[in-house]
Amino acid sequence: MATFKFRCVFCRQKIEAKEEWLGMFAECPSCHRQIEIHRDAEFSPKIAPFPPPFKTKPPTKL
Repeated sequence: MATFKFRCVFCRQKIEAKEEWLGMFAECPSCHRQIEIHRDAEFSPKIAPFPPPFKTKPPTKL
């Protein structure tokens, strides 16, 4: 069972949830308001951009 983290939209409390709970509603353990369980970009894995392509010079005539 994989889990992920997100924040409450009202109090910004960090919350951990199971993957199968995505889209469901729950009570925030901190502020006790109804929230939708969703993914936050803040906790998404950061993927490094590809490096620019290596440039080579054309062969010179001798």
